[in-house]
Amino acid sequence: MKDLATAVMEASPIGLALTDLSGRYVAANPAFLDLVRYTEEELRGRTLEELAHVDEGPQCRRALEDVAAAARSRVALVRRYVRKDGREVWTREILAPVPGNDGRPRYVLALVDDVPAGGGEEERMHALARRVVDAEELERHRIAGELHDRVGQQLSALNINLDVAHGLAQSADVELRVRLADSLALLEATQQSIEHLMAELRPPLIAEYGLAAALGLHAREFSQRTGVQVAVDDPEELGSRLPRETAMALFRIAQEALANVAKHAGARRVKILLETDAHGLALDISDDGCGFDPRKRLAQATRWGMTTMHERASAVGGRLSVASAPGGGTTVRVSVPVHA
Repeated sequence: MKDLATAVMEASPIGLALTDLSGRYVAANPAFLDLVRYTEEELRGRTLEELAHVDEGPQCRRALEDVAAAARSRVALVRRYVRKDGREVWTREILAPVPGNDGRPRYVLALVDDVPAGGGEEERMHALARRVVDAEELERHRIAGELHDRVGQQLSALNINLDVAHGLAQSADVELRVRLADSLALLEATQQSIEHLMAELRPPLIAEYGLAAALGLHAREFSQRTGVQVAVDDPEELGSRLPRETAMALFRIAQEALANVAKHAGARRVKILLETDAHGLALDISDDGCGFDPRKRLAQATRWGMTTMHERASAVGGRLSVASAPGGGTTVRVSVPVHA
């Protein structure tokens, strides 16, 4: 007689699949096999990423790594599977860790349900926006790494050469010394610009000091560029206790909100506040600018920036709201759950 767990798994109308921590399938129920059109023997040995649409492989890999490392208790995705016959099927999926006897994740359980044809357009648009968000984050990390590994090293070598040449040119004519000194100054300014760009692409303070520190540095640089005064307040030091992914999502939302302030608000002051609320933690970005009618703004082409902000919040289990009125400033509020 089958044990209860096996019987439930086989009878479930929802697709269930078990992978090891690398994402390699070790078991699946009939509903999942019917969804992907593989037999259990054909599926075993393949990976979760292999069955993903090519555009969504990195997203699946990151989700799996987070669950396998116990960085998140579960991850919800809307994505496409590529079946054995090559056709694509849209699905809602939840990945959750399965612990071993020591309490650490040993397997990853995937709960997969297909999105009905004709009824999932909104979910598909959300999935598209989320993939753009994930792709943007991966590209930021790649570019920051390239700047550090290639451009940074080359500029350092150039700096050494110019320093040597400047020393040798002390006895040369004035024009040569002036041009070398000017080149050194330009090089130093370029290095500083690259360091600032790298900090925006991959904020170094988040991992070490938390969200408030990263926001504080970004706010200072934003104020220097735009003249808009930005104050960051985290009275309960909530930012230092956030998971890295949640902190990064909130940081990106604040970046986007400040960029909108610079482009559209005509504001003189912005306040960024971290506080507790009914959902866990709230991040408020409030400005004293010209404001707008949110209903009209959502109907305009500029809604994509707002959509990605919503998706960043949704990706970490949060919600985003915008309060504004013509002449009354704007407040962007993000609420996210915080687990002890």
